[in-house]
Amino acid sequence: MQADDAHLAQDHLQDGAELEADGEDERPPGATTTVDGGEDDADRGDDDDDDRVVGVELLEQLALVAGDERGAQPRPEAGLTDRDGEQNGRPDLQLLRHGRESRSPTDPRRETAHDAGIASTDVSIRLGYQIPNFSYGTPVSDLFPTVIAQAREAEDAGFDAVFVMDHFYQLPGIGSPEQPMLESYAALSALATATSRVQLSALVTGNTYRNPTHLAKAVTTLDVVSGGRAVLGIGAGWYELEHQQLGFEFGTFTDRFERLDEALSIIAPMLRGERPTVDGRWYQTKSAMNEPRMRDDLPILIGGSGEKKTFGLTARYASHLNIICDPADLPRKLAALDARCAEVGRDRSEIETSFLASAVVGSDRESAMAGLIETMRTRGMNVDALDPARRAALESRSFAGTPEEIADQIKARVLDQGVDGIVVNIMGNGHVDGVVASVGEALAPLVHQA
Repeated sequence: MQADDAHLAQDHLQDGAELEADGEDERPPGATTTVDGGEDDADRGDDDDDDRVVGVELLEQLALVAGDERGAQPRPEAGLTDRDGEQNGRPDLQLLRHGRESRSPTDPRRETAHDAGIASTDVSIRLGYQIPNFSYGTPVSDLFPTVIAQAREAEDAGFDAVFVMDHFYQLPGIGSPEQPMLESYAALSALATATSRVQLSALVTGNTYRNPTHLAKAVTTLDVVSGGRAVLGIGAGWYELEHQQLGFEFGTFTDRFERLDEALSIIAPMLRGERPTVDGRWYQTKSAMNEPRMRDDLPILIGGSGEKKTFGLTARYASHLNIICDPADLPRKLAALDARCAEVGRDRSEIETSFLASAVVGSDRESAMAGLIETMRTRGMNVDALDPARRAALESRSFAGTPEEIADQIKARVLDQGVDGIVVNIMGNGHVDGVVASVGEALAPLVHQA
């Protein structure tokens, strides 16, 4: 794999796949939406200038992955014992303990009602753990128990949420396409039975992979299965290879954002128990129903970096924005979110923000970075061919060292810039016993302040 391939996903995060045309309206032309008992929102659109956006995936920070700890093995017993210690090979429904007390203090936003009818304020993700990698060197029979073990370790360490990716192939820079990848909503529903407190979400769902009514049903079912812990993480979609080989329509960059906008005009009211009728360019519904539901305010999280379209959709529909960018760009990103909220009359304080970070865990920053570079080489990436600017970008986006050093870096470069929380992945060795807990315990005091 050449250096450019190694940075493919990172380029998506930095620049987006395509440019928006000048003056392109982000509302699909001709689309109308009505909701039983609601009002027409067909005119809710903003003109965009050129917008280099990515609207989804986060973990494509491929190059920020940790090097595997040589000789470290995943816990062989992971996931094979339930919370009561019974050996049963898989978690069972006895694990659903929805009343378990959270370690995390309640966010004030969860105490006030959201009157705009856009999205729930009942979401607080100050510390999230993402699982983007299922290549553990284990038999397939041990794969999901290892995922369960990570989710449980994150929950016990005080994480607020556990995320998986919504892909069918592994991403460039993390591995080859044929490496293991689990379907997201099936995996999340299984994790719901093995955990009791953490919120559960895809980071993020690719809108192009499902009809919006199907997606509304899938995430609402996850909410029922988990006892009210689902979050809809969503973005426009970008991984062209999956679309080409699996038969999903890809379209242009503009097409995908028009489809996301139109999909959200269907999904958001369905999550509230309303019955939208939409005659759009991409989707049509007629009094679409969504039962059963645990609640009327299942939260929406949007992930991406685009200051016009992605942030504009966040202002209109979401409770949470997960930002992908160079940490140095965070002040500009937060100012752009402020502007998008002002444009649609949304109270900015209703939207929580987080940053996706990849942690490279080692005995110190130098050894961790050395392990990262070596892992990239073993995966066929020609690291030595990286130009100085890309090598510097790789290092600037890496949070490497001991868990305490990683926490210090995240505080200075992310949280002190005004971002509310952090979502972290540990691709190289997160499956090794104790790694997730050590990172969570170092980060939790920074975001869970009384």
